[in-house]
Amino acid sequence: MECKRAVAVVFHHIGPYHHARLNAAADRVSVTGIEWSAKGYDRWGAPDSPPRYQKVSLFSKATDYYPRKAELRRAFWSALEQANPEVVAVNGWNNFGSLAAAKCCVERGVPMVVMSESARDDEPRTWWKETIKRQIVGLYSAALIGGQRHVEYLVELGMPRERIFTGYDVVDNAYFRRRAEEVRSQKSEVRQKYGLPENYFLASARFIEKKNLPRLIKAYAKYRQRSSAFAATADREVGRQRSEVSNGNAPWDLVLLGDGPLRE
Repeated sequence: MECKRAVAVVFHHIGPYHHARLNAAADRVSVTGIEWSAKGYDRWGAPDSPPRYQKVSLFSKATDYYPRKAELRRAFWSALEQANPEVVAVNGWNNFGSLAAAKCCVERGVPMVVMSESARDDEPRTWWKETIKRQIVGLYSAALIGGQRHVEYLVELGMPRERIFTGYDVVDNAYFRRRAEEVRSQKSEVRQKYGLPENYFLASARFIEKKNLPRLIKAYAKYRQRSSAFAATADREVGRQRSEVSNGNAPWDLVLLGDGPLRE
């Protein structure tokens, strides 16, 4: 029987897309998914398939204010003892519980992989915070990140390039292919149910500030303005044939898919 390497992966809460990634990873390694909070605070819903990994919930609910840091460390230490992983993957360096997890791993001598989607231009940076980040990043043996911008930022924070790997943003392609085929098979009914236009741009995101949806809406407004200007030009140039031009170049609508505080 093949002996799989033991890996623990830590998130604040294991949402549906975390669940899909952990299930896929469980095909290759022995995975323990550790979540600080069994309760989720994002409106993702629950995974629709059983876990193929060992799932550990440290607290029924955990926020930035509860429980105390000492309780976080004790709970995580206990989980490490039970799982006994060869390596621990931690979400970020300043996310909920990440420092508590890092402290426990360092004290137990367990190598860590940081999972990150941070880029330098995500927000204004200050020198003293970046200095602290470099010290924290130096504790990790490797990194799993989203894309090139994240690679560049981690290199800037001191992580050797050869220890950085992309692929953190993977999705369950089979799931999306299956669901897309289901929708296409009843296209008219779905359009009618949700009031969808024939052509549209689709943005899927949590309605929270860091997703920068206001910028998207402003960009879309400029697109509509330019489309109107084009239609007016076509009207002057082709006169009666304007309808033929506009039908082929009618501006697309914008559909926002998601939920969150900014919905109001």
